[in-house]
Amino acid sequence: MDEETSESTDSMDIFSDEILQYQRDIRENKWDSYSWRSLMSAIIQLPIESVRDIYEESALVFPTSAKFWKQYAEHEIQSGNNENAEKIFQRCLISCPDVELWRSYLVYLIEEKSKKVPNLNIFGAFELAIEKVGMDINSSQIWIDYITYVADYKSRDLNEIARKEMLRKLYQKAVTNPTHKIEEIWKEYNNFEYAWNDILAKALIAEHGPKYMAARTTYRERKNYLEGIARNMLAIPPGINPKHQQQVFLWKKLIAYEKGNPQRIEDEDLVKRVTYVYNQCLLYLYRYPEIWNEFAQYQVENKNYEYAKKIYTQGLCAVEDSFLLHFAYSNFLESLGNIEEAVEIYEKLLNKKDDTLVYIEYMRFARRSIDMKAAQKIFFRAKNSPNATYHLYIAAAKIEYHINGNYIAAKNIFQIGLPLFKKGDLDKYIIEYMQFLFDNNDKETIEDIFKKATHDFSEEETPEIWNTYLEFRRMQNKSVQNIKKKKKGIVNQIHRFKYMDLWPCSFEEINALTYEKKSSTNIKPNNSDRIVPDFSLLVDYPIEETPVAVDKFLKMLPKGNWDGPVIEAESIILLVMNANIE
Repeated sequence: MDEETSESTDSMDIFSDEILQYQRDIRENKWDSYSWRSLMSAIIQLPIESVRDIYEESALVFPTSAKFWKQYAEHEIQSGNNENAEKIFQRCLISCPDVELWRSYLVYLIEEKSKKVPNLNIFGAFELAIEKVGMDINSSQIWIDYITYVADYKSRDLNEIARKEMLRKLYQKAVTNPTHKIEEIWKEYNNFEYAWNDILAKALIAEHGPKYMAARTTYRERKNYLEGIARNMLAIPPGINPKHQQQVFLWKKLIAYEKGNPQRIEDEDLVKRVTYVYNQCLLYLYRYPEIWNEFAQYQVENKNYEYAKKIYTQGLCAVEDSFLLHFAYSNFLESLGNIEEAVEIYEKLLNKKDDTLVYIEYMRFARRSIDMKAAQKIFFRAKNSPNATYHLYIAAAKIEYHINGNYIAAKNIFQIGLPLFKKGDLDKYIIEYMQFLFDNNDKETIEDIFKKATHDFSEEETPEIWNTYLEFRRMQNKSVQNIKKKKKGIVNQIHRFKYMDLWPCSFEEINALTYEKKSSTNIKPNNSDRIVPDFSLLVDYPIEETPVAVDKFLKMLPKGNWDGPVIEAESIILLVMNANIE
């Protein structure tokens, strides 16, 4: 038995049945938050050598869990493994802007390293902490700790005057930062100034008072927006825990508030503030592609293109199978003129998942940014894929017709696709083909297609085909051109990258990200079991004979002009709504 196997066996021997059960539950479902939290609580008292693998696994599954990282580092410190702890802090501090994690690091530096390392490193660590998490509403204690450390610091390299100036600058920064203990820090600042010079104190307090008041007002507003946000939530994908939908809504509401610049700070500081909130949000919504996309788009709006590129890259590591994020990133690169990089995004995605929607979006991109032959080449490559669906032929035909202006080529592509699909897909394909012919008033071909459809399907099986044909018959003597309005709102970009019933993200992702507009969002990807009617297929039903009940009702109505009282419907409705009915 080798050394590694021996250590693994020893670890198993000291694990309780409870820990082993948590591990089994996690193997069955790696997103089991309850089992993960219980497991991490259970291993705190065990030897670090026996649980390092568990910590490393938690870092892979939940790389933004500051709580797990903090426990891992502190476990190493308690075991006397300071070097290991420092490596852990280096791995997580920048990527996890969490106040408690940074405080743990600062405490470690002060308690464990102050005797061995020049104190300048401690100052540098505090400055970095202020830069990374100093604007957090929970960062009060870091500011207080920094102020206390400077006040107590005695050394030749910092004389009394320099120390006093350093404290003054710290206080003045802290009192303009909306945090939980802002009032306490303001009182301490007042005491600090008046302890030195009453006249100067009055002038400085008068100068910084309005900034403090504005920060205090913002703090109270921000605190309300933060209520309900769960800071102990593990970053699991959409759709696993329904409660996370509410979290998405609350985070998006907070981000919108911050974008409104409630503190009236400079544009550059505002971008930093909103960026910080997005980074905070991603600690918990790390697996949500739309949050990554919104974050990147915000940077694009502010012309921070390199940072936007970094965000997209990080997002694709977090949600590597997201079509939406891949398409949005490629679109961003295309807008910068980085065509080769955009091509690389599509190729990498196809290597991971050979999917029709990827080919369709790739074709559109190629026709836009390269040329017609490039798009056609992708189509020929795609149609040989075993995963190709009828959507591919429809998309290729529409590119030929709408962009290349070639009706014959488009029609030929539709014809090529006809014998390739079976029931379930064929009816949808025929409807699209008939609509294409309908729009071009191709009477002869639409009659032929309808005859084929009626041979293969009954009216009960595919009412949409019959409805399309009836509409054609009704309108064939008129000039008809259907123009579909662009969809607007929060799902704008999702609709941009969808094709028919192919979607760039799961229903769970859409449902979570449109939580606040559920009542007005009519989206249903294929994997949903909710049925949403397509009213675009609704046509007038020809009634040849008035039903008996309707005819009886019509005969009961008064003949000629009505001279009786007129009822104001709106007044009646309001009266009923306001009535106190028990």
